[in-house]
Amino acid sequence: MTTREYLKQQIDIFDETRIQQLAEFIEFLQYRDSQKVMQYEQQNIESDDTSDEEILTNFKQAWHEARTGKTIPMSQVWAELEHD
Repeated sequence: MTTREYLKQQIDIFDETRIQQLAEFIEFLQYRDSQKVMQYEQQNIESDDTSDEEILTNFKQAWHEARTGKTIPMSQVWAELEHD
């Protein structure tokens, strides 16, 4: 059973109060995530002095790594971002 299937099963047996609590929790997670994104974007705007040439070089390197399979799992990327 997938996590999605499990959650659907649980929602079917929740009463309305519990469903409302779950909805509020989901809204909290979405809000928290949007705040993290806004903070990250603000930090990048304030400290972004990267030249166009450097951006292009970085993009070319990333594109090469993606095409040659030299990538890392997204779970590792998220873990590193959350750690910072």
